Parts: sequence; C-alpha cells; structure tokens
Amino acid sequence: MDVVSAVTDYLSHTKLGFVTISAAAFFTVRFFLQLFSIAPKSQFKSSQEKYYWYNVLGSLIHSIVSGTWCLLCFYYDWKMAFDLVNGHNHFSYALVAASTGYFIYDFVDNLLFFAVSRVWEILLHHVVVISCFGISLLTDQFVGYAVVSLLVEVNSAFLHCRQLMRLANISPTSGKYFAISVANISTFLVFRLCVLLYMAYWLRIAPVPFPFLCAGVSGMFVMLVMNVILFYRLFIKDFLGKDRRRAQKVPAANGYSKKKH
Repeated sequence: MDVVSAVTDYLSHTKLGFVTISAAAFFTVRFFLQLFSIAPKSQFKSSQEKYYWYNVLGSLIHSIVSGTWCLLCFYYDWKMAFDLVNGHNHFSYALVAASTGYFIYDFVDNLLFFAVSRVWEILLHHVVVISCFGISLLTDQFVGYAVVSLLVEVNSAFLHCRQLMRLANISPTSGKYFAISVANISTFLVFRLCVLLYMAYWLRIAPVPFPFLCAGVSGMFVMLVMNVILFYRLFIKDFLGKDRRRAQKVPAANGYSKKKH
C-alpha cells in the first residue's frame, strides 16, 4: 500500500496529468488487444461486431480495475462515505482521474468506430460523467461523491461479461449465461440503482453550493432515467423476452447491438 500511495500521491498532484496517462493507457490496451486478435474471429459477421468486441473488452478491464479500486478506497478510508465533499485522499482522487481518462478514451473510441445514431446514449452518458468528474478534479471537491458513483462498475463487470457472451454466440438458455444474467440483475439493483438513489438523496439533504447542485441534479436525472430503462431492457430480454424462448427452438443468434444492453 505504501508504494501505491506514493505513486498515486505523485500522480494526483499533477491534476489532470493522470487523466491523460489513463486515456493513453486504454488506447494502448485497445491497440494490443486488436494487434494480437484477442477475439473469437469465427463468431463475427461484420467488422462492426469485431470493433464492438474490443470496445466491450476494454470496458470490462476498466470495470474490474475501477470496481476493485473503488471498494479498496472505502476499505482503507471508510470515513470518506460520511464526507463526500472534502473527505477524500490521493488514492481516491487517482481513481476518479483514471476513470475520467477511460471515459475520454471510450468516447473517442465510439466516435471513431460506430455511427452516432447507434451510440448516442453512450456518448451522452460519457459527456455527463466527464463533466461531473472534471469539476471534482479541478476543484478538489466532491471527489468522494464521484467515488461513490464508481460503485456502479461492480455491476458493469457483469454487464460487460454478458455482452461478450452474447457476442460469442453463447445460448441465453445455457447455465453460465443464466448465472451471469442473475449476477448482473442482482448487482444492478444493489450497486447501480441503490447507489444512484442514495446519491440523489444525498444531493437533497447535503449543503451543496448551487452551481454544484445544478450539475449534480442534471447528471443524476440523466443517469437515473438511463439506468431504469437499461434495467427494464435487461430484465425483459434475459428473463421474460423472446431471446430465451427462441433459443429453445433454434441456435442462439449473435445478439449484436452496439447499445449496451
């Protein structure tokens, strides 16, 4: 932990330097994933599906890293949960900076490889997150609030695993797909919807300056609406929808969709 603290202490003092380093790191990861063709080539019917595989794989890496990092932030400094305005350390600051770099990378990646009409929800999400995280990093305030928001990455890890399984043509009726679906819905409720509701409640009761309150309320409204819709789509598709019924009759379709559900 001493080494980690020393590194994050240095990087966090460079302000947005860590954001740049993080974005560059994810572009590098994407380059090597594609260079070594870490993908089930036989499953792809188009170059778009191949690009989507690499995009989701990069997102999965971010979710695993940031989700674990976020839990460690609260494990080593649990008092931060009671002061989301100023109660952060360099370790948590570095997490928010690193995640901001990832969202910048993913925003650019989506613009380069996919039609805006297919990824507008993702682009809107990233604009909101980058704006809110950027305010926190530049002002050194509400970093703890940003860290709380990153608890959703615990669920995102399962969400991205589900996406990769659909791309790999794994049947929705298979045991492993069902297990991931159950884990995805369960963690969605706890680490996504409950976390977002807590963040909305905290904005209501906390003495937040008006400019920050406007940014927070706007971002929270967008996040809540998007995630309620996403939860509905996931639940219908995996438990009540046509995918499972169709898979019982014919081999599973690829299920490719750039929209993250």
